[in-house]
Amino acid sequence: MGDVPLVKPSTYAHLVAQLPSSPFVVLGFRPSDKKQYGVLELDGDGVTRIVEWKYWKTYPKERRDNLTICNSGIYSARTRDFLPYLARLERSPHTVHKEREGKVMEFQEFFITDIVEFMRGDGLKVGYVVAENEDEIMGVDDLPSLKKAQRLFHASAFHSTC
Repeated sequence: MGDVPLVKPSTYAHLVAQLPSSPFVVLGFRPSDKKQYGVLELDGDGVTRIVEWKYWKTYPKERRDNLTICNSGIYSARTRDFLPYLARLERSPHTVHKEREGKVMEFQEFFITDIVEFMRGDGLKVGYVVAENEDEIMGVDDLPSLKKAQRLFHASAFHSTC
């Protein structure tokens, strides 16, 4: 993941190590503030679905509080099991509205997170791994986050594990 440079090789290895028991594995994290992240709905050791903020924000407080693991957007998949779901995803676009140059426009988008529900509906297990800390999966998409990533890289265990 190009904009998530602090993910440790051991975390990627842990994701891949889950593939014998799960054809699709989600990297989650426990943030200090869930902000507007998607959250993992779990059933034991599997993910049942990934719920985006615009939906889970309307859940009752107790249910929101029980959703503690967020979606990092990093996944591992067994190719032979995953590829057939891409064709299914292609047939299931979402219509979204986005502002571009002051105009609200309609777009068709595909959410890879839908594959979690497709697989679960077909009886397949979707696993998950939780990153050691939220800094490991922080995105670097602006100057302040780049500066933070540089500080973390030079001042922490990230430096010795990359």
